[in-house]
Amino acid sequence: MNHLTNGLATRATIDSLRLELAAEGADSTPIPCFRCGVCCEKWQPLLAPEELRQVAAALGLTLRAFNRRYTRPYPLRRGWRQFKATAAGCTFLDATSRQAGCTIHPHRPQVCRDWHAGLGKRECLSGLRRVVGPDLLPIALLYDDADDRAGFVAAIAGMMPSE
Repeated sequence: MNHLTNGLATRATIDSLRLELAAEGADSTPIPCFRCGVCCEKWQPLLAPEELRQVAAALGLTLRAFNRRYTRPYPLRRGWRQFKATAAGCTFLDATSRQAGCTIHPHRPQVCRDWHAGLGKRECLSGLRRVVGPDLLPIALLYDDADDRAGFVAAIAGMMPSE
């Protein structure tokens, strides 16, 4: 049985589809996020002063209270800060259920909004390995939403070699 391996081209069968996954980083085909949480475990966003004020206000906190509780100074840009990291990753990551979530999703920083899951991103491949393990799984277990399932199928269909 073929499965995802770190950095190697791999064949996998998911719901009777065969696809070739290139080495990590080689293909940036976007996919719907399946909420593994790996990107939020590895990275803490950098926030500009204006964005800090917006997120603090959305949470009903003063900027000072927000910064003290949730951020740390970023030494290379005056006035900029990063979310504090916890043992689980971003301070706003909720990974208590099968699918991870952002506890401030409607108010998340722009850098988080700009992040798009993709089959060429090592975070997403790591998340797939975590969710799938050495076995393959039906797409319905990866995505609860029918539109997300269709988006994933469309993404991998575009990667399949034409015959």
